[in-house]
Amino acid sequence: VERAIGRTLAIDHRYYRWDQPLPTDYERATYRAGRLPFLNWKAMRSDGSVVPWRDIAGGIHDEWIAEQAARFKSFGAPMYLTFHHEPEDDEAFGTPSEFASAFQRVVRIFREHGVRNVAFVWTMMAWSFDPGSGRDPMSWYPGTDFVDFIGLDGYNWYPLREGSTWRSFHEIMSPAMASVKAVGKPVFVVEFGVMEDPNDPDRKADWFREVAKTVRDWPRIKGLIYYDVIKDGWPWNTDSSSRALRGYADMAHSRWLSTRPNVT
Repeated sequence: VERAIGRTLAIDHRYYRWDQPLPTDYERATYRAGRLPFLNWKAMRSDGSVVPWRDIAGGIHDEWIAEQAARFKSFGAPMYLTFHHEPEDDEAFGTPSEFASAFQRVVRIFREHGVRNVAFVWTMMAWSFDPGSGRDPMSWYPGTDFVDFIGLDGYNWYPLREGSTWRSFHEIMSPAMASVKAVGKPVFVVEFGVMEDPNDPDRKADWFREVAKTVRDWPRIKGLIYYDVIKDGWPWNTDSSSRALRGYADMAHSRWLSTRPNVT
């Protein structure tokens, strides 16, 4: 992707399970290549079993969290860490209050062990902030003292999701951006995606270009991470067409999106 668009990506986002020692050699390599690591640490073991949030909050896993904290501290370089992104979509793990308490526990232990190179990101689905969702996303919020960045995930599901309509990046993110404004934290768009419109070969490319214009008006957004993958049949990939890739490159070279972020 970097060769195709002619620039080094600023952030490299990877997904990990609860029992994986972190950071890995991959994070060391990607940092040496000029990217800031962004780790997503989910409370699920590698075998797929659930680690209840109440157990984490209750101190059952303190020793393991402390071991992880020591490894993050030893890594030394700046990075971002999300504990269990999109918790509102994982009810099997517990309640909103249990999630918030688990998040707090992880942050406290990291701080107690002197970890200063990690910025903590609370990541929710942008859709949860839509008034029509029927959700109370702030019930999952760990609190201002435990969150460095608010993370948002949002997708344009047209045309493959039944009943979906084409939505701009601005439409997808506006309710969430309005809701979190009062919190006073900087924002990361941790995941976002768009598919091709079969009736308009330029539409995906133009959608990318619109993103660059939108974030200019939302200075609270400090970084965007595109979900560049084909997953479960959903073609989010940037190279779904040559036109789409050019639009993505134009977005990536926008002066609003071409600088290295600061985690301090």
